[in-house]
Amino acid sequence: MKRGSLRTQLIGWNIVALAILLCVLGVVIRYTIISSLKLSVERTLEKRMQSFRKPPMRGGGRGTRPGLPPMGHGQFGIPPGQPFRREDGPRFGDGSLYGGGAMRGPFGEIRPEMPRFLPDSASEPRHFDLSGQALGPRQMLSTESFAAAIRTGRSDSRRVVINGEPHQVLSLPLRERGRVTGVGQIAYGLTEIDLAVSSLDTALLVLMPVGLLCAAGGGIFLTNRVLSRVRRTTHAAESIISGEGKEAFAARLPVSGNDEFSELSATFNGLLGRLETAFRQQTRVLEQQRRFTADASHELKTPLTVIKGTASMALGGDASFTEAQYRTALTQINQASTTMAKLVQDLLILARSDSEQMGQNRIDLLVGEIFAHALQNVPHPAHTVVLDVADPHLTVRGNEGELTRLVTNLLDNAVRYTPPGGTITLSAHEENSDTVLRVADTGIGIAPEHLAHIGERFYRVDAARARADGGTGLGLSICRSIAAAHNGTLEIASTPGIGTVVTVRVKPPTTP
Repeated sequence: MKRGSLRTQLIGWNIVALAILLCVLGVVIRYTIISSLKLSVERTLEKRMQSFRKPPMRGGGRGTRPGLPPMGHGQFGIPPGQPFRREDGPRFGDGSLYGGGAMRGPFGEIRPEMPRFLPDSASEPRHFDLSGQALGPRQMLSTESFAAAIRTGRSDSRRVVINGEPHQVLSLPLRERGRVTGVGQIAYGLTEIDLAVSSLDTALLVLMPVGLLCAAGGGIFLTNRVLSRVRRTTHAAESIISGEGKEAFAARLPVSGNDEFSELSATFNGLLGRLETAFRQQTRVLEQQRRFTADASHELKTPLTVIKGTASMALGGDASFTEAQYRTALTQINQASTTMAKLVQDLLILARSDSEQMGQNRIDLLVGEIFAHALQNVPHPAHTVVLDVADPHLTVRGNEGELTRLVTNLLDNAVRYTPPGGTITLSAHEENSDTVLRVADTGIGIAPEHLAHIGERFYRVDAARARADGGTGLGLSICRSIAAAHNGTLEIASTPGIGTVVTVRVKPPTTP
Protein backbone atom coordinates (compact mmCIF):
# COMPACT_ATOMS: atom_id res chain seq x y z
CA MET A 1 0.00 0.00 0.00
CA LYS A 2 1.57 3.23 -1.11
CA ARG A 3 1.78 5.93 1.48
CA GLY A 4 -0.38 8.89 0.59
CA SER A 5 -2.35 6.95 -2.05
CA LEU A 6 -6.09 7.39 -2.43
CA ARG A 7 -6.66 3.87 -1.10
CA THR A 8 -4.61 4.58 2.02
CA GLN A 9 -6.39 7.86 2.63
CA LEU A 10 -9.85 6.34 2.21
CA ILE A 11 -9.09 3.44 4.54
CA GLY A 12 -7.42 5.72 7.10
CA TRP A 13 -10.26 8.23 7.16
CA ASN A 14 -12.84 5.44 7.34
CA ILE A 15 -11.10 3.88 10.36
CA VAL A 16 -10.77 7.26 12.09
CA ALA A 17 -14.42 8.10 11.41
CA LEU A 18 -15.57 4.69 12.63
CA ALA A 19 -13.43 4.94 15.77
CA ILE A 20 -14.87 8.35 16.61
CA LEU A 21 -18.39 7.11 15.87
CA LEU A 22 -18.00 4.02 18.05
CA CYS A 23 -16.50 6.05 20.92
CA VAL A 24 -19.32 8.59 20.77
CA LEU A 25 -21.86 5.78 20.50
CA GLY A 26 -20.32 3.96 23.48
CA VAL A 27 -20.33 7.13 25.60
CA VAL A 28 -23.94 7.87 24.66
CA ILE A 29 -25.04 4.30 25.41
CA ARG A 30 -23.23 4.27 28.77
CA TYR A 31 -24.59 7.70 29.74
CA THR A 32 -28.13 6.76 28.66
CA ILE A 33 -28.14 3.47 30.56
CA ILE A 34 -26.62 4.98 33.73
CA SER A 35 -29.02 7.93 33.58
CA SER A 36 -31.94 5.57 33.08
CA LEU A 37 -30.87 3.39 36.01
CA LYS A 38 -30.31 6.41 38.22
CA LEU A 39 -33.68 7.88 37.30
CA SER A 40 -35.34 4.52 37.93
CA VAL A 41 -33.70 4.30 41.37
CA GLU A 42 -34.80 7.82 42.29
CA ARG A 43 -38.35 7.19 41.12
CA THR A 44 -38.45 3.95 43.08
CA LEU A 45 -37.24 5.72 46.20
CA GLU A 46 -39.70 8.56 45.76
CA LYS A 47 -42.54 6.13 45.13
CA ARG A 48 -41.73 4.12 48.25
CA MET A 49 -41.42 7.26 50.31
CA GLN A 50 -44.67 8.68 48.94
CA SER A 51 -46.50 5.42 49.60
CA PHE A 52 -45.21 5.51 53.17
CA ARG A 53 -46.54 9.04 53.62
CA LYS A 54 -49.88 8.37 51.92
CA PRO A 55 -52.97 8.28 54.21
CA PRO A 56 -54.42 4.80 54.75
CA MET A 57 -57.49 3.65 52.89
CA ARG A 58 -59.27 2.61 56.04
CA GLY A 59 -58.89 3.13 59.79
CA GLY A 60 -56.96 5.87 61.48
CA GLY A 61 -57.92 9.44 61.89
CA ARG A 62 -57.42 12.56 59.85
CA GLY A 63 -54.00 13.00 58.38
CA THR A 64 -52.74 9.60 59.39
CA ARG A 65 -50.07 7.88 57.26
CA PRO A 66 -49.06 4.26 57.15
CA GLY A 67 -46.48 3.68 59.81
CA LEU A 68 -47.26 7.00 61.54
CA PRO A 69 -49.59 7.68 64.48
CA PRO A 70 -52.65 9.85 64.02
CA MET A 71 -51.77 13.48 63.86
CA GLY A 72 -52.44 15.36 67.04
CA HIS A 73 -51.39 18.78 68.19
CA GLY A 74 -47.73 17.88 67.70
CA GLN A 75 -45.55 16.06 65.17
CA PHE A 76 -46.75 12.43 64.86
CA GLY A 77 -49.21 13.03 67.70
CA ILE A 78 -46.44 13.85 70.21
CA PRO A 79 -46.94 17.07 72.17
CA PRO A 80 -44.23 19.62 71.57
CA GLY A 81 -41.27 19.18 73.91
CA GLN A 82 -42.28 15.68 74.96
CA PRO A 83 -39.55 13.11 74.24
CA PHE A 84 -40.20 10.32 71.83
CA ARG A 85 -41.00 6.98 73.51
CA ARG A 86 -41.02 3.56 71.95
CA GLU A 87 -44.66 3.01 72.87
CA ASP A 88 -45.41 6.25 71.09
CA GLY A 89 -43.73 4.98 67.92
CA PRO A 90 -45.41 4.55 64.58
CA ARG A 91 -48.49 2.39 64.43
CA PHE A 92 -50.46 0.67 61.69
CA GLY A 93 -53.94 1.77 60.76
CA ASP A 94 -55.49 -0.62 63.29
CA GLY A 95 -53.46 0.95 66.11
CA SER A 96 -50.84 -1.80 66.44
CA LEU A 97 -47.23 -0.77 66.81
CA TYR A 98 -45.17 -0.68 63.61
CA GLY A 99 -42.56 -3.41 63.96
CA GLY A 100 -43.95 -5.11 67.10
CA GLY A 101 -46.98 -6.61 68.84
CA ALA A 102 -49.74 -8.83 67.55
CA MET A 103 -51.06 -8.13 64.08
CA ARG A 104 -54.56 -8.62 62.80
CA GLY A 105 -55.42 -9.93 59.38
CA PRO A 106 -58.00 -8.45 57.03
CA PHE A 107 -60.77 -10.53 58.66
CA GLY A 108 -59.80 -9.68 62.25
CA GLU A 109 -57.84 -12.87 62.89
CA ILE A 110 -54.85 -12.64 65.20
CA ARG A 111 -51.56 -13.21 63.41
CA PRO A 112 -48.53 -14.63 65.24
CA GLU A 113 -46.70 -12.04 67.22
CA MET A 114 -43.54 -10.83 65.52
CA PRO A 115 -40.50 -9.25 67.06
CA ARG A 116 -41.23 -5.80 68.27
CA PHE A 117 -38.42 -4.25 66.18
CA LEU A 118 -37.31 -5.43 62.74
CA PRO A 119 -33.61 -5.34 61.83
CA ASP A 120 -32.55 -1.95 60.52
CA SER A 121 -32.43 -1.89 56.66
CA ALA A 122 -31.38 1.04 54.50
CA SER A 123 -34.23 0.29 52.14
CA GLU A 124 -36.79 0.95 54.91
CA PRO A 125 -38.12 4.52 55.30
CA ARG A 126 -37.13 6.47 58.42
CA HIS A 127 -38.12 9.89 59.77
CA PHE A 128 -36.35 12.59 61.70
CA ASP A 129 -37.41 15.88 63.23
CA LEU A 130 -35.73 19.16 62.39
CA SER A 131 -33.07 18.54 65.03
CA GLY A 132 -32.14 15.21 63.48
CA GLN A 133 -33.77 13.17 66.24
CA ALA A 134 -35.03 9.84 64.87
CA LEU A 135 -38.81 9.41 65.03
CA GLY A 136 -38.65 5.68 65.07
CA PRO A 137 -36.21 2.81 65.41
CA ARG A 138 -34.23 3.60 62.27
CA GLN A 139 -30.88 5.38 62.12
CA MET A 140 -30.00 8.31 59.88
CA LEU A 141 -28.45 7.23 56.58
CA SER A 142 -26.68 10.47 55.57
CA THR A 143 -26.29 13.58 57.65
CA GLU A 144 -25.16 15.56 54.57
CA SER A 145 -28.30 14.63 52.66
CA PHE A 146 -30.43 15.40 55.76
CA ALA A 147 -28.81 18.81 56.15
CA ALA A 148 -29.25 19.60 52.43
CA ALA A 149 -32.95 18.71 52.55
CA ILE A 150 -33.45 20.92 55.65
CA ARG A 151 -31.45 23.78 54.13
CA THR A 152 -33.07 23.82 50.68
CA GLY A 153 -36.51 22.56 51.55
CA ARG A 154 -36.27 20.18 48.58
CA SER A 155 -35.53 16.51 48.23
CA ASP A 156 -31.87 15.54 48.12
CA SER A 157 -30.50 12.42 46.46
CA ARG A 158 -26.88 11.37 46.65
CA ARG A 159 -24.63 8.37 46.63
CA VAL A 160 -23.21 7.21 49.96
CA VAL A 161 -21.49 4.12 51.32
CA ILE A 162 -23.36 2.24 54.03
CA ASN A 163 -21.75 -0.75 55.71
CA GLY A 164 -19.21 -0.87 52.93
CA GLU A 165 -21.81 -0.98 50.14
CA PRO A 166 -22.89 1.86 47.85
CA HIS A 167 -26.39 3.19 48.28
CA GLN A 168 -28.49 5.94 46.78
CA VAL A 169 -29.98 7.94 49.65
CA LEU A 170 -33.08 10.10 49.22
CA SER A 171 -33.91 12.71 51.84
CA LEU A 172 -37.41 14.11 51.47
CA PRO A 173 -38.71 17.05 53.55
CA LEU A 174 -41.95 16.35 55.46
CA ARG A 175 -44.44 19.20 55.48
CA GLU A 176 -47.42 19.96 57.64
CA ARG A 177 -49.61 22.88 56.70
CA GLY A 178 -46.93 24.13 54.32
CA ARG A 179 -44.18 24.07 56.92
CA VAL A 180 -41.24 21.62 57.01
CA THR A 181 -41.55 19.61 60.19
CA GLY A 182 -39.11 16.78 59.52
CA VAL A 183 -37.20 14.75 56.97
CA GLY A 184 -37.78 11.24 55.70
CA GLN A 185 -34.91 9.13 54.42
CA ILE A 186 -34.72 5.97 52.37
CA ALA A 187 -31.90 4.23 50.48
CA TYR A 188 -31.47 1.86 47.58
CA GLY A 189 -28.56 -0.54 47.27
CA LEU A 190 -26.40 0.13 44.21
CA THR A 191 -24.21 -2.95 44.33
CA GLU A 192 -26.07 -4.80 41.59
CA ILE A 193 -26.34 -1.64 39.50
CA ASP A 194 -22.61 -1.01 39.86
CA LEU A 195 -21.96 -4.58 38.79
CA ALA A 196 -24.23 -4.08 35.78
CA VAL A 197 -22.43 -0.83 34.87
CA SER A 198 -19.08 -2.55 35.29
CA SER A 199 -20.26 -5.35 32.99
CA LEU A 200 -21.44 -2.72 30.52
CA ASP A 201 -18.04 -1.00 30.60
CA THR A 202 -16.29 -4.32 30.06
CA ALA A 203 -18.60 -5.16 27.16
CA LEU A 204 -18.03 -1.75 25.58
CA LEU A 205 -14.27 -2.00 26.00
CA VAL A 206 -14.31 -5.42 24.33
CA LEU A 207 -16.98 -4.88 21.69
CA MET A 208 -15.83 -1.45 20.52
CA PRO A 209 -12.37 -2.59 19.35
CA VAL A 210 -13.91 -5.74 17.87
CA GLY A 211 -16.53 -3.67 16.11
CA LEU A 212 -13.86 -1.27 14.92
CA LEU A 213 -11.79 -4.14 13.52
CA CYS A 214 -14.81 -5.66 11.78
CA ALA A 215 -15.88 -2.30 10.38
CA ALA A 216 -12.31 -1.54 9.29
CA GLY A 217 -12.10 -4.93 7.57
CA GLY A 218 -15.39 -4.28 5.80
CA GLY A 219 -14.22 -0.79 4.84
CA ILE A 220 -10.96 -2.17 3.44
CA PHE A 221 -12.88 -4.81 1.46
CA LEU A 222 -15.34 -2.28 0.02
CA THR A 223 -12.59 0.23 -0.72
CA ASN A 224 -10.53 -2.38 -2.54
CA ARG A 225 -13.58 -3.50 -4.46
CA VAL A 226 -14.42 0.04 -5.57
CA LEU A 227 -10.83 0.98 -6.36
CA SER A 228 -10.23 -2.24 -8.29
CA ARG A 229 -11.97 -0.56 -11.21
CA VAL A 230 -9.59 2.35 -10.87
CA ARG A 231 -6.68 -0.10 -11.01
CA ARG A 232 -8.11 -1.72 -14.15
CA THR A 233 -8.49 1.71 -15.71
CA THR A 234 -4.92 2.55 -14.72
CA HIS A 235 -3.58 -0.69 -16.22
CA ALA A 236 -5.50 -0.08 -19.43
CA ALA A 237 -4.14 3.47 -19.61
CA GLU A 238 -0.61 2.17 -18.99
CA SER A 239 -1.00 -0.34 -21.82
CA ILE A 240 -2.11 2.48 -24.08
CA ILE A 241 0.88 4.57 -23.06
CA SER A 242 3.29 1.68 -23.62
CA GLY A 243 1.78 0.89 -27.03
CA GLU A 244 3.13 2.13 -30.31
CA GLY A 245 1.46 3.62 -33.33
CA LYS A 246 -2.22 3.35 -34.12
CA GLU A 247 -2.58 0.14 -32.05
CA ALA A 248 -2.07 2.17 -28.87
CA PHE A 249 -5.07 4.41 -29.56
CA ALA A 250 -7.20 1.47 -30.69
CA ALA A 251 -7.37 0.13 -27.11
CA ARG A 252 -10.37 1.05 -24.95
CA LEU A 253 -11.10 1.04 -21.25
CA PRO A 254 -13.65 -1.44 -19.88
CA VAL A 255 -17.08 0.12 -19.23
CA SER A 256 -19.48 -1.68 -16.89
CA GLY A 257 -22.31 -0.35 -14.76
CA ASN A 258 -23.80 3.12 -14.57
CA ASP A 259 -21.72 4.72 -11.84
CA GLU A 260 -19.18 7.55 -11.95
CA PHE A 261 -16.32 5.21 -12.87
CA SER A 262 -18.27 4.03 -15.92
CA GLU A 263 -18.88 7.62 -16.95
CA LEU A 264 -15.18 8.36 -16.51
CA SER A 265 -14.20 5.32 -18.60
CA ALA A 266 -16.71 6.24 -21.32
CA THR A 267 -15.42 9.81 -21.39
CA PHE A 268 -11.84 8.57 -21.55
CA ASN A 269 -12.79 6.20 -24.39
CA GLY A 270 -14.32 9.13 -26.25
CA LEU A 271 -11.07 11.02 -25.79
CA LEU A 272 -9.12 8.01 -27.07
CA GLY A 273 -11.41 7.83 -30.08
CA ARG A 274 -10.75 11.44 -30.95
CA LEU A 275 -7.03 10.94 -30.41
CA GLU A 276 -7.12 7.87 -32.65
CA THR A 277 -8.89 9.81 -35.38
CA ALA A 278 -6.47 12.70 -35.04
CA PHE A 279 -3.51 10.32 -35.04
CA ARG A 280 -4.73 8.56 -38.17
CA GLN A 281 -5.33 11.88 -39.89
CA GLN A 282 -1.93 13.14 -38.87
CA THR A 283 -0.31 9.90 -40.04
CA ARG A 284 -2.11 10.15 -43.35
CA VAL A 285 -1.17 13.80 -43.76
CA LEU A 286 2.45 13.10 -42.88
CA GLU A 287 2.53 10.23 -45.36
CA GLN A 288 1.00 12.46 -48.00
CA GLN A 289 3.49 15.18 -47.23
CA ARG A 290 6.35 12.72 -47.43
CA ARG A 291 5.18 11.39 -50.77
CA PHE A 292 4.33 14.88 -51.92
CA THR A 293 7.79 16.14 -51.05
CA ALA A 294 9.48 13.19 -52.74
CA ASP A 295 7.33 13.46 -55.87
CA ALA A 296 7.66 17.24 -56.01
CA SER A 297 11.41 16.98 -55.70
CA HIS A 298 11.46 14.41 -58.48
CA GLU A 299 9.21 16.48 -60.73
CA LEU A 300 11.19 19.67 -60.12
CA LYS A 301 14.44 17.88 -60.72
CA THR A 302 13.69 17.29 -64.43
CA PRO A 303 13.12 20.91 -65.52
CA LEU A 304 15.92 22.13 -63.27
CA THR A 305 18.27 19.61 -64.87
CA VAL A 306 17.21 20.78 -68.33
CA ILE A 307 17.72 24.42 -67.40
CA LYS A 308 21.10 23.84 -65.79
CA GLY A 309 22.40 21.56 -68.55
CA THR A 310 21.25 23.78 -71.39
CA ALA A 311 22.57 26.92 -69.72
CA SER A 312 25.92 25.29 -69.00
CA MET A 313 26.20 24.11 -72.59
CA ALA A 314 25.37 27.54 -73.96
CA LEU A 315 27.74 29.34 -71.63
CA GLY A 316 30.55 26.86 -72.23
CA GLY A 317 30.30 26.86 -76.01
CA ASP A 318 33.17 28.13 -78.12
CA ALA A 319 33.07 30.59 -81.02
CA SER A 320 31.53 27.97 -83.28
CA PHE A 321 28.32 28.00 -81.15
CA THR A 322 25.87 29.62 -83.58
CA GLU A 323 22.93 31.96 -82.92
CA ALA A 324 20.49 29.23 -83.84
CA GLN A 325 22.01 26.97 -81.22
CA TYR A 326 21.69 29.75 -78.62
CA ARG A 327 18.07 30.24 -79.60
CA THR A 328 17.40 26.53 -79.26
CA ALA A 329 19.03 26.50 -75.83
CA LEU A 330 16.93 29.47 -74.68
CA THR A 331 13.79 27.82 -76.01
CA GLN A 332 14.51 24.66 -74.00
CA ILE A 333 15.18 26.75 -70.89
CA ASN A 334 11.90 28.61 -71.42
CA GLN A 335 9.91 25.39 -71.81
CA ALA A 336 11.52 23.88 -68.71
CA SER A 337 10.85 27.00 -66.67
CA THR A 338 7.24 27.05 -67.89
CA THR A 339 6.80 23.45 -66.81
CA MET A 340 8.38 24.21 -63.46
CA ALA A 341 6.20 27.31 -62.98
CA LYS A 342 3.07 25.28 -63.72
CA LEU A 343 4.23 22.58 -61.33
CA VAL A 344 4.89 25.10 -58.58
CA GLN A 345 1.47 26.66 -59.17
CA ASP A 346 -0.21 23.27 -58.88
CA LEU A 347 1.75 22.54 -55.71
CA LEU A 348 0.59 25.81 -54.19
CA ILE A 349 -3.03 24.93 -54.98
CA LEU A 350 -2.64 21.55 -53.28
CA ALA A 351 -0.97 23.22 -50.31
CA ARG A 352 -4.04 25.47 -49.98
CA SER A 353 -6.20 22.37 -50.14
CA ASP A 354 -4.20 20.64 -47.42
CA SER A 355 -4.55 23.69 -45.18
CA GLU A 356 -8.34 23.79 -45.85
CA GLN A 357 -8.20 27.20 -47.49
CA MET A 358 -10.22 26.19 -50.55
CA GLY A 359 -13.95 26.64 -51.05
CA GLN A 360 -14.04 30.15 -49.59
CA ASN A 361 -15.71 33.30 -50.96
CA ARG A 362 -18.56 31.36 -52.55
CA ILE A 363 -21.13 33.05 -54.78
CA ASP A 364 -23.88 31.88 -57.12
CA LEU A 365 -22.34 31.22 -60.53
CA LEU A 366 -23.95 30.45 -63.88
CA VAL A 367 -22.75 27.07 -65.08
CA GLY A 368 -22.78 28.29 -68.68
CA GLU A 369 -20.28 31.04 -67.84
CA ILE A 370 -17.94 28.54 -66.13
CA PHE A 371 -17.99 26.37 -69.26
CA ALA A 372 -17.32 29.42 -71.46
CA HIS A 373 -14.28 30.44 -69.40
CA ALA A 374 -12.89 26.90 -69.55
CA LEU A 375 -13.28 26.79 -73.33
CA GLN A 376 -11.35 30.04 -73.59
CA ASN A 377 -8.51 28.61 -71.45
CA VAL A 378 -8.12 25.36 -73.43
CA PRO A 379 -7.52 25.51 -77.19
CA HIS A 380 -9.44 22.79 -79.03
CA PRO A 381 -9.16 23.41 -82.78
CA ALA A 382 -9.08 19.72 -83.69
CA HIS A 383 -12.03 18.64 -81.55
CA THR A 384 -15.75 19.15 -81.54
CA VAL A 385 -17.08 20.53 -78.25
CA VAL A 386 -20.77 20.13 -77.44
CA LEU A 387 -22.44 22.21 -74.71
CA ASP A 388 -25.48 20.58 -73.12
CA VAL A 389 -26.94 22.87 -70.45
CA ALA A 390 -30.68 22.32 -70.29
CA ASP A 391 -31.34 25.37 -68.12
CA PRO A 392 -29.36 28.47 -69.12
CA HIS A 393 -30.07 29.88 -65.65
CA LEU A 394 -28.64 26.86 -63.86
CA THR A 395 -26.35 28.04 -61.07
CA VAL A 396 -23.86 26.52 -58.70
CA ARG A 397 -22.61 28.10 -55.51
CA GLY A 398 -18.86 28.16 -55.13
CA ASN A 399 -15.57 29.93 -55.68
CA GLU A 400 -15.46 31.16 -59.28
CA GLY A 401 -11.72 30.71 -59.84
CA GLU A 402 -11.61 27.23 -58.31
CA LEU A 403 -14.65 25.87 -60.18
CA THR A 404 -13.34 27.35 -63.43
CA ARG A 405 -10.01 25.63 -62.83
CA LEU A 406 -11.79 22.33 -62.12
CA VAL A 407 -13.64 22.40 -65.47
CA THR A 408 -10.50 23.67 -67.25
CA ASN A 409 -8.40 20.75 -65.97
CA LEU A 410 -11.06 18.21 -66.98
CA LEU A 411 -11.42 19.79 -70.41
CA ASP A 412 -7.63 19.89 -70.84
CA ASN A 413 -7.36 16.18 -70.06
CA ALA A 414 -10.19 15.41 -72.48
CA VAL A 415 -8.51 17.38 -75.28
CA ARG A 416 -5.13 15.81 -74.51
CA TYR A 417 -6.32 12.19 -74.57
CA THR A 418 -8.91 12.49 -77.36
CA PRO A 419 -7.64 11.99 -80.88
CA PRO A 420 -8.20 14.82 -83.38
CA GLY A 421 -11.73 14.80 -84.73
CA GLY A 422 -13.11 13.43 -81.49
CA THR A 423 -16.04 14.88 -79.57
CA ILE A 424 -16.02 16.42 -76.10
CA THR A 425 -19.32 17.08 -74.35
CA LEU A 426 -19.79 19.55 -71.49
CA SER A 427 -23.16 19.02 -69.81
CA ALA A 428 -24.85 20.21 -66.64
CA HIS A 429 -28.18 19.64 -64.94
CA GLU A 430 -29.81 19.63 -61.50
CA GLU A 431 -30.49 16.32 -59.78
CA ASN A 432 -32.01 16.00 -56.29
CA SER A 433 -30.95 19.58 -55.42
CA ASP A 434 -27.39 18.74 -56.53
CA THR A 435 -25.68 20.46 -59.43
CA VAL A 436 -24.15 17.83 -61.71
CA LEU A 437 -21.31 18.81 -64.08
CA ARG A 438 -20.12 16.24 -66.58
CA VAL A 439 -17.21 16.15 -69.05
CA ALA A 440 -17.33 13.27 -71.56
CA ASP A 441 -14.94 12.49 -74.39
CA THR A 442 -14.45 9.90 -77.09
CA GLY A 443 -10.76 9.47 -76.31
CA ILE A 444 -8.52 6.50 -75.69
CA GLY A 445 -10.01 5.76 -72.28
CA ILE A 446 -8.35 4.47 -69.13
CA ALA A 447 -7.51 0.87 -68.35
CA PRO A 448 -9.33 -0.61 -65.31
CA GLU A 449 -6.10 -1.20 -63.39
CA HIS A 450 -5.38 2.53 -63.50
CA LEU A 451 -8.83 3.81 -62.51
CA ALA A 452 -8.26 3.15 -58.80
CA HIS A 453 -5.16 5.36 -58.83
CA ILE A 454 -6.47 8.15 -61.02
CA GLY A 455 -6.51 11.29 -58.90
CA GLU A 456 -3.50 10.41 -56.79
CA ARG A 457 -0.82 13.05 -56.78
CA PHE A 458 1.79 12.70 -59.53
CA TYR A 459 0.13 9.55 -60.84
CA ARG A 460 0.31 9.21 -64.62
CA VAL A 461 -0.99 6.41 -66.82
CA ASP A 462 1.68 7.20 -69.41
CA ALA A 463 4.39 9.20 -67.65
CA ALA A 464 6.49 9.83 -70.75
CA ARG A 465 3.54 11.07 -72.76
CA ALA A 466 2.27 13.21 -69.92
CA ARG A 467 5.59 14.96 -69.48
CA ALA A 468 5.88 15.48 -73.22
CA ASP A 469 2.44 17.10 -73.23
CA GLY A 470 3.38 19.31 -70.27
CA GLY A 471 1.32 17.45 -67.69
CA THR A 472 2.35 17.44 -64.05
CA GLY A 473 0.24 14.52 -62.82
CA LEU A 474 -1.60 16.84 -60.43
CA GLY A 475 -4.58 17.89 -62.53
CA LEU A 476 -7.13 15.32 -61.36
CA SER A 477 -5.80 15.53 -57.80
CA ILE A 478 -6.51 19.26 -57.87
CA CYS A 479 -9.98 18.57 -59.29
CA ARG A 480 -10.79 16.15 -56.46
CA SER A 481 -9.59 18.68 -53.88
CA ILE A 482 -11.75 21.45 -55.40
CA ALA A 483 -14.82 19.17 -55.51
CA ALA A 484 -14.31 18.09 -51.89
CA ALA A 485 -13.87 21.72 -50.80
CA HIS A 486 -17.29 22.50 -52.34
CA ASN A 487 -19.01 19.61 -50.53
CA GLY A 488 -18.95 17.58 -53.73
CA THR A 489 -17.61 14.38 -55.26
CA LEU A 490 -15.74 13.45 -58.43
CA GLU A 491 -16.35 10.14 -60.18
CA ILE A 492 -14.57 8.71 -63.22
CA ALA A 493 -15.96 6.07 -65.56
CA SER A 494 -13.93 4.97 -68.55
CA THR A 495 -13.86 2.29 -71.21
CA PRO A 496 -10.61 1.80 -73.14
CA GLY A 497 -11.03 2.75 -76.81
CA ILE A 498 -14.46 4.34 -76.24
CA GLY A 499 -13.90 7.28 -73.93
CA THR A 500 -14.03 8.67 -70.44
CA VAL A 501 -16.80 10.37 -68.46
CA VAL A 502 -15.95 12.52 -65.43
CA THR A 503 -18.91 13.51 -63.25
CA VAL A 504 -18.71 16.23 -60.60
CA ARG A 505 -21.63 16.40 -58.15
CA VAL A 506 -21.79 19.59 -56.09
CA LYS A 507 -24.20 19.58 -53.15
CA PRO A 508 -25.87 22.77 -51.98
CA PRO A 509 -24.05 24.43 -49.07
CA THR A 510 -25.27 23.41 -45.62
CA THR A 511 -26.75 26.18 -43.52
CA PRO A 512 -24.82 26.72 -40.27
